[in-house]
Amino acid sequence: MKELQMDGLVAVSSALRVSELRYRRLFESAKDGILILDAETGVVTDANPFMSSLLGYPRENMVGKAVWELGFFKDSITNHDKFMELKSREYVRYDDLPLEASDGRRVEVEFISNVYVAGDTTVIQCNIRDISLRKKVDTYRRMENEILEILNARGSSDEFLPLTLSVLKKRTGFEAVGIRLQNDDDFPYLVQDGFSADFLSTENSLSEHTMNDPMCFDEDGNRWLDCTCGLVLSGKTNPENPLFTRGGSFWTNESATLLAIPPAEDPRRNPRNQCVHAGYVSLALVPIHNKNRIVGLLQLNDRRRGCFSLETIEALERIAFHIGASLMRRHAEAEAHAGKAFLDCIINAMANPVFVKNDQRRFVLVNDAFCKLIGCTKERLLGENDDALLPREQVEIFKKMDAEVLATGKENRNCESLSEILTGTVRNIITHKTRYVDPDGKMFIVGLINDITEHLQSEREKDSLTEQLRQSQKMEAVGRLAGGVAHDFNNLLMVVLGNIEMCQEHIEVGTAVSELLDEAKNAAWRSVDITKQLLAFARKQTYTP
Repeated sequence: MKELQMDGLVAVSSALRVSELRYRRLFESAKDGILILDAETGVVTDANPFMSSLLGYPRENMVGKAVWELGFFKDSITNHDKFMELKSREYVRYDDLPLEASDGRRVEVEFISNVYVAGDTTVIQCNIRDISLRKKVDTYRRMENEILEILNARGSSDEFLPLTLSVLKKRTGFEAVGIRLQNDDDFPYLVQDGFSADFLSTENSLSEHTMNDPMCFDEDGNRWLDCTCGLVLSGKTNPENPLFTRGGSFWTNESATLLAIPPAEDPRRNPRNQCVHAGYVSLALVPIHNKNRIVGLLQLNDRRRGCFSLETIEALERIAFHIGASLMRRHAEAEAHAGKAFLDCIINAMANPVFVKNDQRRFVLVNDAFCKLIGCTKERLLGENDDALLPREQVEIFKKMDAEVLATGKENRNCESLSEILTGTVRNIITHKTRYVDPDGKMFIVGLINDITEHLQSEREKDSLTEQLRQSQKMEAVGRLAGGVAHDFNNLLMVVLGNIEMCQEHIEVGTAVSELLDEAKNAAWRSVDITKQLLAFARKQTYTP
């Protein structure tokens, strides 16, 4: 019986040793900091290696001290009363507890404590998980969203880049940040914050300045750019090198290693290492792309170690991508605005009215001549269709013609009537309409108008003048005819009068024949007066009908 009891005790003892060994291995290899406290006294009885590496305090500086004597708990467990509160609650969790490392670094941790019985003693186990990276990633995510709002707002690069830089510096806490952008063959800082004047005097320019030296240009004809910035901007980084990412970024938390690269193995041209000499330990250079071309970079420098991780660099690459996309969008908008301004200048210089309608027959572009023709401002016209502007009978005609142009794509030429909006005056026009389909497949009606109202009026006036000329010519012909007839008739009357007078010389006065000759003579003289009036008419002189 005693032997069985002894065997049982040995087995239990062996199991305990195995359990303790397993616990010790877990304790020693855990990637969380672990502190074991005596529940009665608050004295640290054990600390695992990760706790020392996390905060930089040797194990012997923690074991044997009361928990409130540990400097890194100065903002949480500050005295015996706080410890007793921790003990009485048995389970405590802090999702966001800042601790201070031995070198002054702020370490964000998640703190969990449990009270349990271990053998014949009660202990408190404190698990301390480093959440600095998680917090930093969250900060970068919020920063990315904040920068996206800036980039999506209206404005030029001169406005949004300083705002973006300000957010980068404020949210990351880096000592110096800058944005380089391409300017001809160089990449100077467009905006920066934190770099000294001496630093900028040497580092603002990256290109060689000997214009005629062929050694200043690479095999693609691009100007060589100096140092690490130049390497990133040239896109000649090696993703297999741990200093670079697959996105073409460079980053390090220990810049002094750059000084140790043998010249034969250094991929940089003319490595200046000014960042290292200026004391910046943590460096990051993130390229800014515009389509498939590198047009600039983000630069972040700090004298503290350990400022970067792959996750934060990837977040910065996303921000650089957004900046590149914003630059590209603004460049496209500027080009479109310049193109529209150029187009407006051209069409407004045209004497002919010009308009463009979309497939809903709404005006999207009109020139000054069109506004003048229809008697309306651009502000009122744009976005409206004919239905809201013109009489119904005219709208129906235009609607039918527009539908035909959109459906067939054939040019349409028609004589039409168009009413001015303000006065209702009807204008006579000839309209040339054609269909335009943009790269996105949207259809538009492009129209050119000839206003022939004045031309028709001029033609009518011309016809009237022509008729008047014909009448004048007819009257002139009549006058010439009347003059000729009057002259010849007058000659004949002189003969008649001469003969009457000769007859009267042979006839006794007072006789019946004499009286008849007097009447004939009087009639002949009256005829002479009529010929004088005809001659006056022919000569355009005043006469009495």
